[in-house]
Amino acid sequence: MLFRRREDRDLDAITDRIRAIVSRQSGHNIPVAADSLKLPALDLARLLGGREAADPAFVIDVITALAYEAGVDSHWVLTGEYDGAAHRQLLMLGEEQSAQGRAAVRELVHQQYRRLRRDALFSWWPLRKSGRQPKAQSTAKSA
Repeated sequence: MLFRRREDRDLDAITDRIRAIVSRQSGHNIPVAADSLKLPALDLARLLGGREAADPAFVIDVITALAYEAGVDSHWVLTGEYDGAAHRQLLMLGEEQSAQGRAAVRELVHQQYRRLRRDALFSWWPLRKSGRQPKAQSTAKSA
């Protein structure tokens, strides 16, 4: 396909990073990886197979599992760039070994994904310069 939506390209890049993480595990066995991440093996195999479009909700679930179960930096998985502060925040949320801890990690990953989508959506938008002067400058000129 000549022209692909940016969201599809972003999901492909995210899936590539997920694939790299899973492939580096000893044995590289998808059923074992799915079991350790507490994810459905068939869905994980479909995602890593890359033959069909990735489901964003499942991608978020996979990133959540990688972050919660393995301490992987979700910001890096989403963007390819490491953010130490975001990783520390994620690790602190993941310290609570309960359903609420995993839900908190998922909410943070979802926020990061929405922010990535929003930034991608408006990245082409030119900054508009206002013709109005700020009030502080206009009062200084009248004095």
